[in-house]
Amino acid sequence: MKRLVMVGAATLLAIPTLAFAAPRNNDAADSVLAQATAPTQPGAARPTAVDAVALRSGIRTSKVVGSSVYNEARDDIGKVDDIIIPRSGTPVAIVSVGGFLGIGSRYVAIPLSELQLGQNDRWMLPRATKEYLKTLPPFTYDTTPMRG
Repeated sequence: MKRLVMVGAATLLAIPTLAFAAPRNNDAADSVLAQATAPTQPGAARPTAVDAVALRSGIRTSKVVGSSVYNEARDDIGKVDDIIIPRSGTPVAIVSVGGFLGIGSRYVAIPLSELQLGQNDRWMLPRATKEYLKTLPPFTYDTTPMRG
């Protein structure tokens, strides 16, 4: 009797597994599956495949953040603190300018398109100086809305 109960329990546990393993010839189930994988909005495009080989030669943001920024005179004029990609608009690099060992520095936002990768994998900001960067409006991570 004990053996019969164990065989019955094993059979009940195997039924859901067998149901998934059985071949299907159900067109209705296939159309439901197709609807589930279709775009959720009319006219919405599916994500396109990306060429992984081409990506390997790209620049990772983790390698940009923390990098020093130089001008063409090879002066160290700042350090990339962050990269921000706004919901609309141009991505920017947040550059820390001035100060000593992070004390007294301030942040400025530079369009990412203005930074250039120079020789020896150095980030360049052509025609920029520390003095010029200090004249740019300061950037703050404060999320409090400004009143004006």
